[in-house]
Amino acid sequence: MERQILDKIDLNILATLARDCRTSYSNIGSLTGLTTKSLKARVGNIVNGGVIEKFIVKVNPAGFGYRIAHVLVRTNNGITKDNVIQRVKEFGDLAYHVHHVERTSVAAIVINKSLNNNDIENTLLLKYKI
Repeated sequence: MERQILDKIDLNILATLARDCRTSYSNIGSLTGLTTKSLKARVGNIVNGGVIEKFIVKVNPAGFGYRIAHVLVRTNNGITKDNVIQRVKEFGDLAYHVHHVERTSVAAIVINKSLNNNDIENTLLLKYKI
Protein backbone atom coordinates (compact mmCIF):
# COMPACT_ATOMS: atom_id res chain seq x y z
CA MET A 1 0.00 0.00 0.00
CA GLU A 2 1.39 3.35 -1.03
CA ARG A 3 1.62 6.07 1.60
CA GLN A 4 -1.04 8.70 1.03
CA ILE A 5 -0.25 12.39 1.42
CA LEU A 6 -2.98 14.23 3.27
CA ASP A 7 -3.41 17.99 3.27
CA LYS A 8 -4.89 20.14 6.03
CA ILE A 9 -8.44 19.71 4.69
CA ASP A 10 -8.07 15.92 4.64
CA LEU A 11 -6.84 16.02 8.23
CA ASN A 12 -9.85 18.16 9.23
CA ILE A 13 -12.15 15.64 7.54
CA LEU A 14 -10.45 12.80 9.43
CA ALA A 15 -10.69 14.65 12.74
CA THR A 16 -14.41 15.25 12.20
CA LEU A 17 -15.07 11.63 11.24
CA ALA A 18 -12.98 10.38 14.18
CA ARG A 19 -15.23 12.33 16.57
CA ASP A 20 -18.41 11.08 14.90
CA CYS A 21 -18.21 8.76 11.90
CA ARG A 22 -21.87 9.48 11.10
CA THR A 23 -21.37 13.19 10.50
CA SER A 24 -23.09 14.09 7.25
CA TYR A 25 -21.18 15.24 4.18
CA SER A 26 -23.08 18.52 4.24
CA ASN A 27 -22.03 19.21 7.86
CA ILE A 28 -18.39 18.36 7.12
CA GLY A 29 -18.61 20.45 3.96
CA SER A 30 -19.76 23.50 5.90
CA LEU A 31 -16.85 23.02 8.34
CA THR A 32 -14.25 22.65 5.58
CA GLY A 33 -15.72 24.92 2.92
CA LEU A 34 -16.14 22.08 0.42
CA THR A 35 -19.15 21.10 -1.63
CA THR A 36 -20.75 17.74 -0.88
CA LYS A 37 -19.47 16.39 -4.19
CA SER A 38 -15.87 17.46 -3.48
CA LEU A 39 -16.08 16.08 0.04
CA LYS A 40 -17.37 12.69 -1.16
CA ALA A 41 -14.47 12.51 -3.61
CA ARG A 42 -11.93 13.31 -0.87
CA VAL A 43 -13.42 10.78 1.57
CA GLY A 44 -13.43 8.22 -1.24
CA ASN A 45 -9.74 8.88 -1.90
CA ILE A 46 -8.94 8.62 1.81
CA VAL A 47 -10.81 5.29 2.04
CA ASN A 48 -9.31 3.93 -1.19
CA GLY A 49 -5.85 4.98 0.01
CA GLY A 50 -6.28 2.84 3.11
CA VAL A 51 -6.17 5.66 5.64
CA ILE A 52 -9.73 4.88 6.74
CA GLU A 53 -10.33 1.16 7.12
CA LYS A 54 -13.98 1.23 8.12
CA PHE A 55 -16.65 3.36 9.69
CA ILE A 56 -17.94 1.91 12.96
CA VAL A 57 -20.31 2.71 15.77
CA LYS A 58 -19.12 1.85 19.27
CA VAL A 59 -22.02 1.25 21.63
CA ASN A 60 -21.70 2.65 25.13
CA PRO A 61 -23.32 0.27 27.66
CA ALA A 62 -24.13 3.25 29.91
CA GLY A 63 -26.65 4.35 27.29
CA PHE A 64 -28.69 1.30 28.26
CA GLY A 65 -28.28 1.81 31.99
CA TYR A 66 -25.37 -0.62 32.35
CA ARG A 67 -21.93 0.16 33.61
CA ILE A 68 -18.46 -1.20 33.01
CA ALA A 69 -16.23 -2.45 35.80
CA HIS A 70 -12.57 -3.19 35.32
CA VAL A 71 -11.27 -5.96 37.53
CA LEU A 72 -7.64 -6.74 38.23
CA VAL A 73 -7.26 -10.26 39.59
CA ARG A 74 -4.11 -11.80 41.00
CA THR A 75 -4.70 -15.48 41.63
CA ASN A 76 -3.28 -18.01 44.07
CA ASN A 77 -3.99 -21.66 44.76
CA GLY A 78 -3.66 -22.86 41.16
CA ILE A 79 -6.70 -20.96 39.84
CA THR A 80 -6.52 -20.86 36.04
CA LYS A 81 -7.29 -18.09 33.58
CA ASP A 82 -10.47 -19.96 32.60
CA ASN A 83 -11.58 -20.07 36.26
CA VAL A 84 -11.11 -16.31 36.52
CA ILE A 85 -13.16 -15.71 33.37
CA GLN A 86 -15.94 -18.01 34.56
CA ARG A 87 -16.12 -16.32 37.93
CA VAL A 88 -16.02 -12.77 36.59
CA LYS A 89 -18.85 -13.61 34.14
CA GLU A 90 -21.17 -14.16 37.13
CA PHE A 91 -21.36 -10.37 37.48
CA GLY A 92 -22.21 -9.55 33.85
CA ASP A 93 -21.15 -9.96 30.25
CA LEU A 94 -17.42 -10.13 29.67
CA ALA A 95 -16.37 -7.20 27.47
CA TYR A 96 -12.72 -8.26 27.34
CA HIS A 97 -10.14 -10.25 29.24
CA VAL A 98 -6.37 -9.92 29.14
CA HIS A 99 -4.20 -12.53 30.83
CA HIS A 100 -0.93 -10.97 31.94
CA VAL A 101 2.20 -12.46 33.36
CA GLU A 102 1.65 -15.65 35.34
CA ARG A 103 -1.11 -15.08 37.91
CA THR A 104 -2.48 -11.68 36.92
CA SER A 105 -5.58 -11.06 34.79
CA VAL A 106 -7.48 -7.92 33.83
CA ALA A 107 -11.12 -8.11 32.82
CA ALA A 108 -13.81 -5.61 31.91
CA ILE A 109 -17.39 -6.60 32.49
CA VAL A 110 -20.66 -4.98 31.50
CA ILE A 111 -22.72 -5.07 34.65
CA ASN A 112 -26.47 -5.33 34.28
CA LYS A 113 -27.20 -5.74 37.98
CA SER A 114 -27.19 -3.23 40.76
CA LEU A 115 -23.74 -4.02 42.17
CA ASN A 116 -21.07 -1.71 43.42
CA ASN A 117 -17.33 -2.34 43.28
CA ASN A 118 -17.25 -3.50 46.91
CA ASP A 119 -19.85 -6.18 46.13
CA ILE A 120 -17.72 -7.48 43.27
CA GLU A 121 -14.51 -7.38 45.27
CA ASN A 122 -16.02 -9.03 48.34
CA THR A 123 -17.68 -11.77 46.31
CA LEU A 124 -14.49 -12.55 44.38
CA LEU A 125 -12.40 -12.57 47.55
CA LEU A 126 -14.75 -14.34 49.93
CA LYS A 127 -16.66 -16.73 47.72
CA TYR A 128 -13.79 -17.81 45.53
CA LYS A 129 -10.73 -17.06 47.67
CA ILE A 130 -8.85 -15.68 44.66
